Amino acid sequence: MTIEQEIKLQARYLAQDMAKDMAQGIAKDMAQDIAKDMAQDIAKDMAQDIANEKTLETAKNLLKINISPEQIAMATGLSLEQVTSLKTDKN
Repeated sequence: MTIEQEIKLQARYLAQDMAKDMAQGIAKDMAQDIAKDMAQDIAKDMAQDIANEKTLETAKNLLKINISPEQIAMATGLSLEQVTSLKTDKN
């Protein structure tokens, strides 16, 4: 093998190693980004669920003190049907 061939061979191996390292780095970064996005989505969903539960709890409490379903719907953002179903559930 000539020196020129040896240099080309070494350059090819070096390029392959560099490409492999770059691909692994990109894959790692992508996996971290995906995991971060998933965690944020889960946190948002959990926060929304808690907020919804609090809204329903507030609506139930307002029904207990005889606030009209229409007023509760207006104040909480729930639909009149949702408030009415809470009133039916409470009895």
